[in-house]
Amino acid sequence: MHKKHFSLEGQKTTFTASLEGETRRTVQISRDDRPGVPFLTLDPVDHEVAHALQKMSDDAFIDMAIRQAIDDQLIEKALESHGPIVALLKH
Repeated sequence: MHKKHFSLEGQKTTFTASLEGETRRTVQISRDDRPGVPFLTLDPVDHEVAHALQKMSDDAFIDMAIRQAIDDQLIEKALESHGPIVALLKH
């Protein structure tokens, strides 16, 4: 399983993004202070899209998903609502 730790400017909480699922193209983001508790999931939903996303390297893919979670303010929304949130992974 491929994982990447990251943080957001202005947030005390740190996060871990990990690749999940059969195609390893679902991204599970968890809070490091609450390991194992669902927080934010980015899912491509469509199996064919997930397979197409496999053309990207794991590192590039996980970076893309983290960037989407930050740019779309999904992490902030999950923090405000106390999670968990499931969102469609853009491609």
